[in-house]
Amino acid sequence: MHQLHSFIFICFFSFNVAEKDCSTSPTPKAETLHLKEDILFDYDTTVRPVRNHGTQTVVNVAMFLRSINFETYLSSIYINCWMVWEWLDEYLIWNPSDYDGLDTLHVDSYDIWVPEISQFASTATWNEETKMPSGRCEVKPNGKVSCIPSTAYFMLCRPDLTYWPYDKVNCSLRLGAWMQGGEEINITTGQENVDLLNYKPNREWNLLSATARVHLEDYGNNSTFSWIQYSFVLQRHSSMYEATLGVSALLFAVIVLTTFWLRREGPSRLNLSCVSLMCHYLQLQYLGWMLENNGDNCPLIVLFFRDSMLLSGLSLVVAIIERCLISNLESCPHWMSGIIRWTLSFRPGQLLLLSKQSPDGAETAREAGIEERPQLVETLPADGVRGWTLFAILLNRICFIVFTFAYLFMIVRCFV
Repeated sequence: MHQLHSFIFICFFSFNVAEKDCSTSPTPKAETLHLKEDILFDYDTTVRPVRNHGTQTVVNVAMFLRSINFETYLSSIYINCWMVWEWLDEYLIWNPSDYDGLDTLHVDSYDIWVPEISQFASTATWNEETKMPSGRCEVKPNGKVSCIPSTAYFMLCRPDLTYWPYDKVNCSLRLGAWMQGGEEINITTGQENVDLLNYKPNREWNLLSATARVHLEDYGNNSTFSWIQYSFVLQRHSSMYEATLGVSALLFAVIVLTTFWLRREGPSRLNLSCVSLMCHYLQLQYLGWMLENNGDNCPLIVLFFRDSMLLSGLSLVVAIIERCLISNLESCPHWMSGIIRWTLSFRPGQLLLLSKQSPDGAETAREAGIEERPQLVETLPADGVRGWTLFAILLNRICFIVFTFAYLFMIVRCFV
C-alpha cells in the first residue's frame, strides 16, 4: 500500500513539472551569440578574407617585449613578448544597430582566418605551426581584427666572445608569411623600436637596443615578398668578471714579476715560480670549461692567461739558469766580460746592474782607490768568478724589464 502511494506521488509531481515546462516560452538569444552565429555562418578559415582576390591584406605587427635571455652554452636567445596583430577582415562586418548597439566581438583565433606569419630560421621541427600563436581576438564592426597573444621565440645566434666579458650579442628575429607573396599579404609596423614598457631587465645581460624594420624584396615578374626583422643588441654585465678575473690577472702579473727580485740562491724563487705556473694552468682549465668554442677567434682573456703562463714558465727557466751561473766556479769567457764592461760604460747599464754592495766589497773598492758610489754596481772585477754573478744580474734585470712591458701590453689589449 505504501509503495502505491509513492508511485502516485511521483507521477503527479512529474506531470506538474512537465506542464510547467511546456507553458514557459523560450527566451531570446543574447545579442553577442546572435552576432557570432550570423557572421561566422558559412565562414571559411582557410580563405583570405577579401571579396576581390586582387585586394591586398595589410597586417600591422607590433611587439611588446616582456623578457629576454641569452644562453651562452646553447648560443641561443629566448624572447617572451606580447605580439599585436591587426588586419581587416571583409567578412566580419556588421551594423551595430542591428545587434542592440554591439560594437565589439571577442572570438578565438582558430574560429577566424589568421595570417600565416611565423618565424624564419626557427629551431623547431618541420611540423611546427606556420600561423600566428592562438589566442583571443577582438573584432570591430568595420572588420578590423586585433589579436594580442602571448608569444615566445627561440632562435640561434652567433656570439663573438673575442672581447669577453665585454662582449656584445646581436640577434635578429625574422617574421614573414609562408607561401604568400607581398601581393596577398603586406606586413607593416608602426614602431621603429620595440615597446619596453613592461620589460623586465636581465641580471646578466643589458639590452642596448631593440629595433624593428620591414623589408620588401622584389623577385621579379611582379612578385614581391615582405618580412619584418627585429634586432636585439645585448651587452654582458662585466662587473663581476672584473672583480674576479681582472684581479686574478693583475695578481698573476705581480707574482711573476716579483720572482725576479727574490734571492737567486734560496729556494723561494723556484717555489714561487712553480706555484705560479700551476695556478696559471688551473685558471686556463677553468676558462676553457666556462667558455664555449668561439670558432677562429680566441677570447682575449684566454690569450692573456695563456701568455702569462708562458711568461711564468720562462721566469722559472731564467731562475734555473741564474742559479747555474752563480754556482759556476770557473772563469767567465771573454765575450761575457766584454758585455759586462760595455754595459757598465753607460749610465743606464750601471743602473741595470745596481746591487747592494757588501761591506767587504766596499772596503776592497776603497783600497783600490775607487770612489764609493752606493747607487752603482760593484765594478771589481768584471771577469773571473765575479763575472758570472754580474751576468746573472744583467740577465735578471733585462728579463724583468721585458716581462713588465709584455704585461702592460697584454693588460691594455685585454682590459682597455
